[in-house]
Formats: sequence, C-alpha cells, structure tokens
Amino acid sequence: MITTDQTVQTFLEFFRERGHELTPGGSLIPSPGDPVLFTTSGMHPLTPYLMGRPHPLGQRLTGLQRCLRTTDLDEVGDDTHLTVFEMLGSWSLGHYSGPQSLRWGFELLRDGFGIDPSRMYVTVLGR
Repeated sequence: MITTDQTVQTFLEFFRERGHELTPGGSLIPSPGDPVLFTTSGMHPLTPYLMGRPHPLGQRLTGLQRCLRTTDLDEVGDDTHLTVFEMLGSWSLGHYSGPQSLRWGFELLRDGFGIDPSRMYVTVLGR
C-alpha cells in the first residue's frame, strides 16, 4: 500500500521532472485585503498569477497547499466531510493547455502510481 508521503513525493517529482518549479505552501490565513477568511483550495495562493501576473518561479508550478473548508463545520466528524486537508496541484500559467495536462495526468496515474489503464474510466460532464 502506498503511503501519504509516497503519494506526495511521487506527484511532486513527476511534475518537477517535467519542468515544474516547487512552490512553497501558503498560509491558511490569506494576506490582508484578500476577500476570503481562510485558504480553501490549493490554487488560492496562485490567484494573482492565474489572472495574468507573472509568477517569480515561472510558468510551470507544482506544490502542496494546506486548506481549510468552513462551509460544513457543523458536520465535521463524519466520514464524508473534510475540513483541514492538503491539496496537491500542478499549474501552467499560460505555458501549456488542457490536452498536455490530460496527457500528464494519465501518465502520472499509469507510470507514477502504477495504475493499470484497463482499470481506469473516463467521465465527461457535457453542457
């Protein structure tokens, strides 16, 4: 069985091998002036860069971000609600698009985590 540490290491190494720079995890409490009370997603610290501002580490990034969800605090404790957790992420800030991201996601599952492609299923949400 793969451990949490092995999962994190496999994910981050996979994207670093593909030219992504490791971003430091941000604080759970965003900077003054940020409209959110807590960091609720892995991409939140990157919001200014996703909106077009250049990131000091470049256009390909990966990292692990602590997150806190408050929308269901009254239901914490059952098996279906996560409140404090960490999100792994990889981002392209205008360097590549969806098709490349999908290819790498498939390769990560197949080659990084050793999942047999015959056990994978694809779903699409159409609108």
